[in-house]
Amino acid sequence: MELIGGNDYSGSLGYIIPLCFLTGIIILRKDVKGYKTSRMNKERKVANFLGWANISLGVLLYIGVWIMGR
Repeated sequence: MELIGGNDYSGSLGYIIPLCFLTGIIILRKDVKGYKTSRMNKERKVANFLGWANISLGVLLYIGVWIMGR
C-alpha cells in the first residue's frame, strides 16, 4: 500500500492521515491538559472531542485507503 505519492486522487492522503493523528495527539496532550489545569471545563470537553475526532478521522481514512488499495 503506497500512502505517500501516487498518481491518483488519494496521493495527498499520505500526508493527511499522519497529520490527523499528530494534531489529535497534540490536542489531547496539550490543550486538554491546559484546560483541565485552568478549570475550563467546556473548552476541555470540546478539545477532547476534537482530539478524538481527528484521531478517528485518521483511522477511517487509513482504512479507506487500505480498502481502496486492495
